[in-house]
Amino acid sequence: MTNMPTKSSNSEKPGVLPSTTQGFHLNKHPASVKQFTLRPHQQGAFDSLCGLYSIINATRLIASPSEGIGKDFCEDFFYALLRYASRRFGLKPLSHHGTPQWLMGVLLRWSCAYVAKRSSLKPVVTQPLVGKGRFPFDTVMNATRGLLSYQGCALIAELGGVHSHWTVIRSVSYAQVHLFDSDGLKVLNLSDMRMDYEKTRLRSRHVLVTRSTFMLARERADSSAD
Repeated sequence: MTNMPTKSSNSEKPGVLPSTTQGFHLNKHPASVKQFTLRPHQQGAFDSLCGLYSIINATRLIASPSEGIGKDFCEDFFYALLRYASRRFGLKPLSHHGTPQWLMGVLLRWSCAYVAKRSSLKPVVTQPLVGKGRFPFDTVMNATRGLLSYQGCALIAELGGVHSHWTVIRSVSYAQVHLFDSDGLKVLNLSDMRMDYEKTRLRSRHVLVTRSTFMLARERADSSAD
């Protein structure tokens, strides 16, 4: 799994998800004060726009207070994102069917450019689970736990199962996934989750969709020199 930092500098072992943080500005931290005080924007009755809200909320989560990602910025950002999504996909299918995976990738790349042009935050997006093999869910969560223990990272994920929903994963404990969610979801139990390709734990209530998992992170100021 690309861009998944670990807590040690030991060489990678066969069968363990690869870990590299090249190009990203990552600072190890205990849960920051900001993480506990910041509240996600809520989608209200706009269930089908959870994908757009997840982009806004993930951007807010990785930003520092000095980077200008405040209420007015997010309001302008949301309407600009909605206009762009409507041009690319159409407002009617977006409002009826939500955001498909291919459109989410397009919107995230567009959003990174939008935010970088209008603030001092320089976000970058990757898909850390795509093309990295079919690892067991527990292995993926261990890697994700390490990644999200660094400041400036958030995972945008599509959930299947009892929810058909885009959300933001802010951290992973040893028992739960902690969300920064536009529909009020706060935690999911790991025992109730699986990857979409797994044939075990088929009764899991929540399914993590591999191709619809995106990492949003801060770009390092010196990444162009790497």
